[in-house]
Amino acid sequence: MSHTVDTLPLRQGLARGWTPRHRHAGGYAAIVLRGGYLEAGDAGRRRVSAGEAILHDRFSAHANSIDGQDVQVLNLPLPGDLVAPAHFVKVADIDGLARAAETSLRGAVDHLLTGLESLPSPVTDWPDLLAEALRSSSPVVLGDWARAHGLAPATVSRGFRQAFGVSPVRYQLEARGLAAWRALAGEQPLAALAVDLGFADQAHMTRIVSALTGRSPGAWRRSNPFKIEGMMNRRQALFAAVALSLTANVALAGTPPPRTQWKVRTSEGFDALCFLGPLSGKPFYADYYREELAAFLPGMSREAMAALASLYEEADRQKALLGPNLCTYLSGGPDATLDQLIRALEQAETVIKPPLDASPYALNAEEWRNFMAQQPRVLIVLKAMRDAGFAAFRRRYVDERAVRRVPALSARLAGTDVIAEQERLLGRPFADPSLEVILLYFSKPHGIKIQGQRFLTHLDYPDEAVIRNAAHEMLHPPFPMDGPLARSVMATMNEDPLLTRVLAEHDPAFGYNSMEGILNEDTVQALEQIVSERLGVAKPAGERWRKSDGGMHLFAAALYGMLKADGYDRTGGNIETWMNKALIGGRLSPESIAGSAGQVLDLPADQLWKKA
Repeated sequence: MSHTVDTLPLRQGLARGWTPRHRHAGGYAAIVLRGGYLEAGDAGRRRVSAGEAILHDRFSAHANSIDGQDVQVLNLPLPGDLVAPAHFVKVADIDGLARAAETSLRGAVDHLLTGLESLPSPVTDWPDLLAEALRSSSPVVLGDWARAHGLAPATVSRGFRQAFGVSPVRYQLEARGLAAWRALAGEQPLAALAVDLGFADQAHMTRIVSALTGRSPGAWRRSNPFKIEGMMNRRQALFAAVALSLTANVALAGTPPPRTQWKVRTSEGFDALCFLGPLSGKPFYADYYREELAAFLPGMSREAMAALASLYEEADRQKALLGPNLCTYLSGGPDATLDQLIRALEQAETVIKPPLDASPYALNAEEWRNFMAQQPRVLIVLKAMRDAGFAAFRRRYVDERAVRRVPALSARLAGTDVIAEQERLLGRPFADPSLEVILLYFSKPHGIKIQGQRFLTHLDYPDEAVIRNAAHEMLHPPFPMDGPLARSVMATMNEDPLLTRVLAEHDPAFGYNSMEGILNEDTVQALEQIVSERLGVAKPAGERWRKSDGGMHLFAAALYGMLKADGYDRTGGNIETWMNKALIGGRLSPESIAGSAGQVLDLPADQLWKKA
């Protein structure tokens, strides 16, 4: 374990030589005033020179190699609630910053926020490539990684320690521990957070976080360290200033800027529609919101609850998802408030129908008549929610979270180029490079793609989950589901005894209640896994599909295995062309699907599917 340094001089001369890996209890910025040196730490390796700086999070660790003379550094303490990964940055005016630090540290921090430009941690050798992989949420088996890069495992372990001052295993554990500590600002259950971040279990995560920070995850949450009044906005501004400069920095480096243009917001209207699920009493939804339901249900009228029950009875008969479908159908209209949503639904023919007709989710005449038959009952429920004070009720759960979450997530997403990866794998450009993330409180357990380049997700989901959601939802549909290829593939799938069992036996609450739904969803999941791996936010493929939705996504695992075997993750291509070749070549046969899925899931053929 790295030793901890508690205090630093404001101005510091760095002696020539190697400074072993060490950890700082407080966050600080190291601004190089003169000379330069190499830092190898939690942000990677980079040689920094005069006018550049390294922003260190609390508890981050690094080693330094100083090979020049007269290296002078300004160590500027950062706000105590900085909960963001380390960054390399360029400072616009180091002389002005140094002068400001002499009179006011707070003024110096404010000065630092002006004109920051993010700098990459360049990948110059295999230790940098390995460090990048170890910082991702994907598991790294050192022997496999070494062989894939033509290196001996012993060489990799020894060479990485020489470069970073720590073993690869320890580096990955500490990266996960700090990611867990940062994620404590949200409200994801600790056990689920441990799984998402690749720990063996919650106890494993607790040991690592405690060793790094001196306190357990539970103690950090109880002490509420992430809500220090007056400091959060400065922390968010600092993180955002760094991350949002990435586009300009990449352009200056001669590389095309990221395609993806992100927008993050909340929506009272969509939260109201998603709350229909918990209000229905169905455990699939209600188990997430027992406390909230106990507070809100007494205000709902019997008429409204009867209307909601009848709506869900119809949805269940049709094997449809009421709340998510309503979110999609109504998403062409205004959604900022529940009142706006009600007015739009009252004027469905003129406000809702035109944009819906122009979207991939257009309803045929019979489907629209069925929707309009539901309209009066949906209005009864929504108006009852309004009269019961839903807007104020929701603010109790959303407002404080949103103030923290929206700017922090916006900063994290800047430079994360999801659309470029999606275009590379789909084989077609997106007309609109924007992605809108709409953060909700009552959306669990769904992530919902709506009209346009937009999707709904939960406020408290970690950044990695939001990126995975974005990577997933915008891929729908991977090719036309009413086209000849999709019909041919579905005909083959309908002859597969394993896939037909999955369709008949899986829990309909998960959705995907037709072979078209499975083809659409599972093709997207296979592609999304590749996107997430390339962006460093993926869960292990086998573990994911053994657990997700009761293990029903066997077709996704099979397609993923074939795509990886073909090197499609590296080369990209046109997924419609690839699928057509797979169909013609017999790779979608029952034997081929079971074989590929079994390899990815590490399961024998007779254990691929167990009735839900």
